[in-house]
Amino acid sequence: VHRELLVIFSAAHVTAFESTGDELLHRLVEFYWGDDGFGHIFPSADACRKAINEYVGTPFANWHKLLLDHLEVSAVPDKKLRARLLVGCVYLGMNVPMIKLFVTSYGIEMASWPKPKTQEESIREHLAAIDEIFEKAPSSPT
Repeated sequence: VHRELLVIFSAAHVTAFESTGDELLHRLVEFYWGDDGFGHIFPSADACRKAINEYVGTPFANWHKLLLDHLEVSAVPDKKLRARLLVGCVYLGMNVPMIKLFVTSYGIEMASWPKPKTQEESIREHLAAIDEIFEKAPSSPT
């Protein structure tokens, strides 16, 4: 469920900012699949890209159907849980246009964010900051 929600909101961002959609998709996949991302919920970066593109290429009115299929709601043996999942998917279908409107109105165009630093760059930056602290610290009497 978490994976699907992540994919849905990512697809909403990609469709909301069509002018930079390809770059945004690239950055999202890089972020999710990167060292600090959510790579563990996708078998590969290509699977992540494919999952987002599946929603992007589907009309909003059918996003709830994709969610139903991906969650395999019809195969859930517990009737109450299956009913709750079905209702949740219906609510999603009713609210997808509002999600896109919200993202378009209040979302941040993530493709314009600066490229994230590599782990090595972050470590170098932290070590430099530590060195600076020690350089400014008064020397202790020996």
